[in-house]
Amino acid sequence: MQSQIFKILTIIFPMIFLGCSQKVLSQTYSTKLKENSTSIMEENITEKKINGVWTKQKKEVSIFGRNGKLVDKIHFKWKNGTWTKSGKTSFTYSNGNPTTKFYRSILTNGDLAESNKEVNFYDSKNRLIKTSTYFYLNIISDWVSEGETKVEYNAFGKVKSKNLEQVLDKNSKITSKEIYTYDSKKRLVKILTENFNHQKKLESKFEKKIKYNSKGKISVEEVWNSGLYFANEPFLEEKTEYFYNSKGKLTKKVSSRKVGNQLKESTREILK
Repeated sequence: MQSQIFKILTIIFPMIFLGCSQKVLSQTYSTKLKENSTSIMEENITEKKINGVWTKQKKEVSIFGRNGKLVDKIHFKWKNGTWTKSGKTSFTYSNGNPTTKFYRSILTNGDLAESNKEVNFYDSKNRLIKTSTYFYLNIISDWVSEGETKVEYNAFGKVKSKNLEQVLDKNSKITSKEIYTYDSKKRLVKILTENFNHQKKLESKFEKKIKYNSKGKISVEEVWNSGLYFANEPFLEEKTEYFYNSKGKLTKKVSSRKVGNQLKESTREILK
């Protein structure tokens, strides 16, 4: 949850503030590499198109157990005309629930080095109630707390709210809160995100609106910025459209972000 909240602050804002007018389009191709009696391997390759030229950016190879659980994700970056391994994310489970997510970066000698981890906690109903995040501090050779996200549920078992607390230093923290809204069919239709600085002052506010097609599948997601920095006038900052085949399988996702005064296509994910 933490990465989703701060993605908006660190990626979308710079495009607005810099007044970027250049169209940058990236696309991700997802393909199944192989399947055997013990595992399934899938590959995602992301390319970016800048000024008309397609360039490979990154590759992720995901390894799933036969139970469908993601076990490992190996990360590569395109460097000097070849794929170079950059890191590895590993997942552990308990009672079918993901409990720990480890990310290890690749050193120049090829060794894996601890980088960060997430630890999940569940209640007696097997519902996720807290995620704690840590980063590895080499100088003390130990994990240091980075923050935590607490989850609350409503009367019908759906997520009601999420509260994020991120540690900046021993005397300073920033917080975020997400409030979830559902329709009469108990489908998620809105997520309100509020971000506060270390003085508990509201710094930004977003509304994510979710629409469904006639078959009950997500068709459009919109992120609306409250406009705290822009004369308090809300504006559409990001939009994602979902496309399905005749069998109802998701085949393509297209996202657009606000650049200047217009929404421009920024990413495209094609699923095979």
